[in-house]
Amino acid sequence: MLTIAPRSDVTYLAKQVARGAEHYHLRDAAIAGEPPGHWLGRGAPDLGLYGTVDHAVLENLYHDFVDPRRRDELAAAIADITDPLGTDAWTAAADAARDTVRLGPRPRDYTTGTRAAIAEALAAEPDATPARRRQIEARVRGKARTAVKYLDLTWSAPKSWSILHAALQLAGRDTDADRVWEAWLTGVRTGLEYLQDNAGFARAGRHGRTSTGASTGRWVGAHRWTVAAFPQHTSRDDDPQLHVHTAVLNRVHADDGAWRTLDSRGIHRHKQAAGHLCERAAEITLTHVLGVEFATRPDRRAREIVGIPESLRARFSSRRRAIAAEVTVYAAKFTAAYGREPSAYELTAIAQHITLLRREDKKRVPLPRTELLTRWAEAAHRDPGVALTDIPAATLHRIGPEDAEHPDRAAIVARATTTLDAVKDAWTRPDLVAELCRRLPDRLATRNVRHLVDDLADQALVGVVRSDPVSSGPRGGYIVEAASLRMRHSIGGDHESASIVGRLAPAPRVVAAVE
Repeated sequence: MLTIAPRSDVTYLAKQVARGAEHYHLRDAAIAGEPPGHWLGRGAPDLGLYGTVDHAVLENLYHDFVDPRRRDELAAAIADITDPLGTDAWTAAADAARDTVRLGPRPRDYTTGTRAAIAEALAAEPDATPARRRQIEARVRGKARTAVKYLDLTWSAPKSWSILHAALQLAGRDTDADRVWEAWLTGVRTGLEYLQDNAGFARAGRHGRTSTGASTGRWVGAHRWTVAAFPQHTSRDDDPQLHVHTAVLNRVHADDGAWRTLDSRGIHRHKQAAGHLCERAAEITLTHVLGVEFATRPDRRAREIVGIPESLRARFSSRRRAIAAEVTVYAAKFTAAYGREPSAYELTAIAQHITLLRREDKKRVPLPRTELLTRWAEAAHRDPGVALTDIPAATLHRIGPEDAEHPDRAAIVARATTTLDAVKDAWTRPDLVAELCRRLPDRLATRNVRHLVDDLADQALVGVVRSDPVSSGPRGGYIVEAASLRMRHSIGGDHESASIVGRLAPAPRVVAAVE
């Protein structure tokens, strides 16, 4: 699963994640913590960033957009400031020095407005206790506008991945445990590549409506992202949970030569497609190296490793169980208050509210890996009575190359487009990519799932959408032809995420929905 969150404060990554243990495997029982981060993205090498993330470089880059190649120059300039440290003059001189080495313009500062809002809120309750004043200030800061410094894209593996990894470590099979991690990281890299190609765009010019009613803005390719990736092993409740934080810097060297901010809306439009591509690419890799078999869960919400029972997955999802229990309580109160059961939308809102209430920072002092493994082994054996040490034998080398299935391309395309037509009035290419991933066979006979899915998507849209070289937009425009209807759609702000919808024969309907 892929989640996306805009972030302005890099403290969590720099102090709690980036300072993780240098060696995190069971080989050194004294080591606690998470592994160090590493640089990803096409733009990282352009900035001289390779290998392990240095937390000082991370803080400078993700807080002030300081060019990592010019940090020494900045340090020398600040050292030459003659004004007393901490004075307004010193601060102004330091900011001016940073401006000369920044990637793009100075990030916007909303501090003054936030302070004014806090003062106004406190003035409204002059008799508030100190505890109440702290609560008011926290509430205002929580709603205050901040500059987005990076996007935290978090790629969370299905629970069975985490259980298999823990079981292999418990059995002393560190090499195989490493292979599980590498397979998931392969999926993450696949998802990031897809997003850089398909959602890597920035705005230039003014995109608001002018007096004539037309936008004067344009879209610029921004495909060379700088990404700090941090693998982590546990959830906030210390359950096994493999996930990777990929902090995408909100500064990209765009195709026009300028440093620009990313269009986050396009990234959100491609979220489901990127998440599904990540999972399928990771699955194919793990099946190839360890013979692991995958199958879609009965609820069709995820795909899990065959051989790991649902009861064990539920056992190590304590946070989800707690939230589900509280949702039930809230739903009962809602029914009592309004005389009806909450709708699906209202249940989702209740769950999101409870999730935020229960959100806590991870422990500042992480437990040693050996202690966690012992706890998990005891929990698995006690309830539901499945030994964690039995998992490798139940899951590894179940299938081999001879079991691989060659995809029936026409059937996959037909099932995907039929499903989309049934559930959506209009669907986009990212919707199509996600659905194609869902329709691929369990035992796929290919290592390059992204190439396969792109080909299938092109096949689904052939004869329905074709490039129009005269139209404007980062990927050109499209002409959509359906029966006697010919509709021109210039991609513009939606770039290739635009709602250009294709439906295969025999149905003649094609819809172009402009957002």
